[in-house]
Amino acid sequence: MHHHKKSSDKDYYKILELDKSANDEQIKKAYRKLAIKWHPDKNPDDKQNAEEKFKKINEAYSVLSDPKKKQMYDQFGTTEFNESGGGMSGGIPGWIFGGLPGGVRFSFSSNWAGFSADDVFKNFFGTSNPFDVHDEFDMNHHFGGFNRGPRKGNPINYDLTCTLEELYTGKIRKIKIKRNIKKNGKIEQEDKIIEINVLPGWKDGTKITFEKIGDEIDGIIPGDLICCIKEAPHNKFKRNGNDLKITIEINDLNEIKKPFTKIIQLLDGSNITFTFPSIKRSDYVHIIRQKGMPIRHNGNVVGYGDLYVNFLFIF
Repeated sequence: MHHHKKSSDKDYYKILELDKSANDEQIKKAYRKLAIKWHPDKNPDDKQNAEEKFKKINEAYSVLSDPKKKQMYDQFGTTEFNESGGGMSGGIPGWIFGGLPGGVRFSFSSNWAGFSADDVFKNFFGTSNPFDVHDEFDMNHHFGGFNRGPRKGNPINYDLTCTLEELYTGKIRKIKIKRNIKKNGKIEQEDKIIEINVLPGWKDGTKITFEKIGDEIDGIIPGDLICCIKEAPHNKFKRNGNDLKITIEINDLNEIKKPFTKIIQLLDGSNITFTFPSIKRSDYVHIIRQKGMPIRHNGNVVGYGDLYVNFLFIF
């Protein structure tokens, strides 16, 4: 079986900068170093490239750290898998189908669609925040050894409630946190003002990490501030992902027997005037394209969701 022509894209040893003879511990160490280095949150200026690399590193580790998948990979390489694999399926034991590497297109290896680099990272480090991981401290946790270097203070968690308007247009918000600092040998509390640039299209649950903003006390690296966006309920619009929903009350049956016009004020304050067809049924929904929430991708707004207009009859 010729499997020497592995594309470097899927050469899991190369991705982890390892030799084919690498043992379990070397695989762990390599993963640990590279996963932290290329975590997208650690590379805000190079996010797209980092996301690609991070995904590959996690894919490589999830295969090489699993004895069964590793055996399969060492035996067949990936090129055979990539050639759709149909002809080979007879010779491949059933257990492999549950977790083939990403390039593998067995028509029935759909479990892999759920592969998440973040989950692999979280399982390994016990946290999804790369800033929580301390090289010195954790090396001994995983590999034996002794504790060197200062530990990091606990993160400060802060919930920032934003209106739908703020999440639509973006807004600079200032928050005040209290932290302990050491002054003239005494620990004092001080207020610190943090500016948060809320970006258009952020969702409920979006997390922003500000590094080393917490308590400044001897021998401890200041902890991070982890700010979590909470979306306040809105009196007119309901958000569903990138789409918005609004309900218009109708209290005159005659109004809806022919096409009729309504003015809807959007979240940025602008008005749109829409003419609706005559409505025959109470469950009629009118969709206005591109008038929903901003859609973010790789740090930019790339479009808008839709606005769903429902009607409520009040007679």
